[in-house]
Amino acid sequence: EYDTTVSKLAIKFCDSKSFVDSTIIGATTMDQLKEDIDAFDLEWTDEMDQAVNKIHVSNPNPAN
Repeated sequence: EYDTTVSKLAIKFCDSKSFVDSTIIGATTMDQLKEDIDAFDLEWTDEMDQAVNKIHVSNPNPAN
């Protein structure tokens, strides 16, 4: 829907939150590392933020 990957969406979501001091990325290949780094250049919109929050509401953290 947003012409990106789930990995980029998740990384940019974390990066967009002011309460997150650092976004930890993980990669085992150069392609994965490039994708992770490219996530920080993704333009994050309010619409994307609302979509991720909607997913979270329908699938809450099982620890809560």
